[in-house]
Amino acid sequence: MSIDFVEALSANNLTAIKAAPKTDVHCHAFFSARRESVEHWLGHPLTKPPPKMKGVEGMMEYADAVLAPHIKHRAGFEFVAMSAMSDAIQDGVVMLEMSFDIRLADFYPNGITELCASIKAL
Repeated sequence: MSIDFVEALSANNLTAIKAAPKTDVHCHAFFSARRESVEHWLGHPLTKPPPKMKGVEGMMEYADAVLAPHIKHRAGFEFVAMSAMSDAIQDGVVMLEMSFDIRLADFYPNGITELCASIKAL
């Protein structure tokens, strides 16, 4: 017998929540990988985010200080984008709209053409 999504949320049933088909229409490619996945890829822990951030500015301060130094390059971007997609699939996301910042083209010798090819391959 299946459990509906609202019941799964109410019961804190993570297995049922993941099994329910979902959409994610606001996913940033550069910052959507789980921190634990990035830590595993890097081979060392990262500073955990504070329990409460001071708005978008606080979130960006954390991202710039803790995450960006480790992933702000081609290999880092490609890892986090693939990891974010894998996480979404594992979480039952069946439609994902991931945004890609045009500045990511700086990571590729052939610029936007190579970035687009990388995204298409993803």
